[in-house]
Amino acid sequence: MDRARLMAMVETLGATFAGRGMRRHVEELRVYWLGLAKGLVPAGRRVDVGWSESLVVEWFRVLRLPPHQWDYPVRPPSSPCSRCPAPDGHAVEVKTGLTFPEGRKAVCTVCGYAWLEFDADVQPASVDVRRKAR
Repeated sequence: MDRARLMAMVETLGATFAGRGMRRHVEELRVYWLGLAKGLVPAGRRVDVGWSESLVVEWFRVLRLPPHQWDYPVRPPSSPCSRCPAPDGHAVEVKTGLTFPEGRKAVCTVCGYAWLEFDADVQPASVDVRRKAR
């Protein structure tokens, strides 16, 4: 991805994190942005604070920011994997890949399939990525 597009995505993600009160993520992302702006982060490389191009894209996917808003399906909380049938008497284990203020990214430990689960009081359509901090 070209540097200008990545920096624009980082700016959008930073504003989204700030609007959700995710201060630690904002602080780390600022360091990553500065490294990009000064040419200190080669394409596809990580910065010591843990941010990379792939992590920015993953957060766009999890927070449903365009153009990645449809990358993960949304399922009810505590959903089993829809791809793996549960063996008799056993459940297929699902782990939490990431958490965010409105829910989590769930991942099947058998097949790796991932989906989003919003908290019971949050409907996917009501998650507004443009909302501001109160």
